[in-house]
Amino acid sequence: MNPHSVLLVKTTESQVYTVEWLSLPQLRRYGIDYDTLKKGDHVILSGSPSRDPGVPKMSIVRNLKRTSDGWNWPVPTP
Repeated sequence: MNPHSVLLVKTTESQVYTVEWLSLPQLRRYGIDYDTLKKGDHVILSGSPSRDPGVPKMSIVRNLKRTSDGWNWPVPTP
């Protein structure tokens, strides 16, 4: 069983991508919990596409930004 969390992201073209993120314990270390992102949040996401051609719309999160308040992940290090 894969321990990673998964986001379903709908694009402006109404395509839905399955996006793999970190495991819940890893996300909690960054201060991310169930309420950090909500359905309907507008985000800008970059990631690595799936290497499996049978899963054409899967990606792994590299950067994520919520546009309403500028929240970013990964959190910049000082």
